[in-house]
Amino acid sequence: MFETTASDVYQNLIDARLLPFNIIICDWKALDATPEGLAKFGSISRFWIQKQAGKITSFSLGLDYDAKSDKQWTFTIYAKDVSGFLDHLSHHVNMASETGSVSIFGLFELEYVEAFHNLEWDKQNEYEDEELSLTLLERIL
Repeated sequence: MFETTASDVYQNLIDARLLPFNIIICDWKALDATPEGLAKFGSISRFWIQKQAGKITSFSLGLDYDAKSDKQWTFTIYAKDVSGFLDHLSHHVNMASETGSVSIFGLFELEYVEAFHNLEWDKQNEYEDEELSLTLLERIL
């Protein structure tokens, strides 16, 4: 996995078809995956990708910020498989630690929820219904 920039990742990211409806979500914002949208997210967050045979197989973006109660790390992961998802998740947990974040907020596709709950450090046996929720974001044109 390596860090990249908006301008370096745009075409390969679109070709990889990782983004549902070519929309990127980060920090409660949803933008079209255009050069302008990526540049806007690139101004507030950092990007990481994994490649295999020269093609992007996973992509994530993350940022830290000071909330009212503590420092937080927030991230979004888009991956083609569980391995890529877990690599990015591990990376973002590490980034949260390095930045001194007290809490972490992450977005990822439902297909990876089981892999997330199967991690050794996730010892909670029961989960409240509120943990999985649907958030609708309005895209203003």
